[in-house]
Amino acid sequence: MTLSLKADAGRVSISGVLRKASGLSAAGLIASALALPTSILLGRWLGAYNYGRAQWVLIFYGYAALLRTGAFDGASRAIVHHRYRGEPEEAVKVQNVGLSVELAFAVFPGAALALAALAVDDPLRRLGLLLAPIAAITGTLAACLGGLRAVREEFAIVARITTLRGFLYPALTLMGASLIGPAALFVVPPVTDIIVSIGYALSGGRLDIHVDLNRRIIGRLLRTGIPFGLLAIVYWAYRLVGSTAVAFALPPVALGIYVFAAGPVAVLARAVASLHAVIRPVLWGRLAREEGEHSWADDTRHLTWVMLIVGGAATSVGQAVFGPMVRAAAPQFH
Repeated sequence: MTLSLKADAGRVSISGVLRKASGLSAAGLIASALALPTSILLGRWLGAYNYGRAQWVLIFYGYAALLRTGAFDGASRAIVHHRYRGEPEEAVKVQNVGLSVELAFAVFPGAALALAALAVDDPLRRLGLLLAPIAAITGTLAACLGGLRAVREEFAIVARITTLRGFLYPALTLMGASLIGPAALFVVPPVTDIIVSIGYALSGGRLDIHVDLNRRIIGRLLRTGIPFGLLAIVYWAYRLVGSTAVAFALPPVALGIYVFAAGPVAVLARAVASLHAVIRPVLWGRLAREEGEHSWADDTRHLTWVMLIVGGAATSVGQAVFGPMVRAAAPQFH
């Protein structure tokens, strides 16, 4: 079946979406190509014990990132709706409310982890937990600014910043690991997120960001966004359950080996996630214009199959090459 759909009629084809996603996919592949050997070198330099101690903290970072209000997800949906209906002022308003609520809420899980540091004896883990508030705020800011560029369909900007991050994070992590050891895994992400946030803020058109806590809009965004947030929690809880069980039941060495071995799946899954960033604003825009029609349903089914095939193939290739790379560069993890 050939889908030949015109953009001016509010339609979207698989080929059109894939063209828009190509830059993001290339950026994701670059980041993945650098992240995989970086993780192997980190494992070689830090060893399974220290690698596992650091990953113990990063698991909690992952759970803290899941605790979101859903306001920004609701805002993303509303931004596309207002833009496609020619309502730019309303789009800016919901953007600022969603961003303000999400950043304000990010303080709480980060602060909770910082308080938990008082009960931890391991100095490395204590340091990581104390830095959690900074990581939570900077990570949320970078993710939200990237999301704003994506829902505006400024995919070229997102691709450039993703490529920058793909080079910057491995370089800073390896440099940091050589200078301060495993603590670099806590210090480098906030630094990278700050640089990425600046890049998103200064690239492309003005975002007109300011603090806005309009209670009426907050309620509307939460009603829309909470289901999206719950979907993310279900997905990531599934992804994190294995490492969480190992972290609490086994020593740090076991956790280091487990997370190291799971690396190819995590890295390559992010490489194809760019399709999702492109699909959402395009389909939401069609929903805003079709007013109850469902001609997009066939397209979504086809795109779902494309994502499944690409993701499965990429993960299988990653697992195939991972073993020989480990044997050559980090034999203690083999």
